[in-house]
Amino acid sequence: SRRELAAAAAPPAAPIADAVAARWAVALAAGVAAVHAAHVAHRDLKPANVLLSAASDEAAAVKLSDFGLARQAFAGDEALGFSTRLGTPVYAAPELLDAQARRDGVLYDGFKADVWSLGVTIAELGAPPAHPVPRQRDLLDSRRRMQPAGLGAVADAKLRDTLVDVLQEEPEARPTAEDLHARLV
Repeated sequence: SRRELAAAAAPPAAPIADAVAARWAVALAAGVAAVHAAHVAHRDLKPANVLLSAASDEAAAVKLSDFGLARQAFAGDEALGFSTRLGTPVYAAPELLDAQARRDGVLYDGFKADVWSLGVTIAELGAPPAHPVPRQRDLLDSRRRMQPAGLGAVADAKLRDTLVDVLQEEPEARPTAEDLHARLV
């Protein structure tokens, strides 16, 4: 049976065991690294776009889904910079929510934005949000929750430290998906 990660992690579901959350985090990072290695930015990473292949958390294979907003881009190509701000706002990187940058037509790195979204998704494995899909007006609170002080609910210290690096406001400070995967294994 197939289900979404969002359903597995949302209250009132039983908390996800730390070992299971860690395995899913590694699988998610590997999946995003593979997508990026194919020069594709997903642009809408979130729990609802992650499928779990089995009813048992311990046996579930983790699969990325919904590539409807994905776009291929190559280094050195003008297409590497994205201008269209798409995706689910609560999982979107800060640079996608910057209204002034949008007005000015500033491009953003879709791969670094994916890493932010991946970080929020992984953080929610260890500390599910109060609302499965927060309202638009809750975005500021969700950003505060993703700051280092708000990651205290993530039990695993190694994962918490890694997420501090992933959830950097400046895209250039974030690791690549490949680097993130290497840190999690």
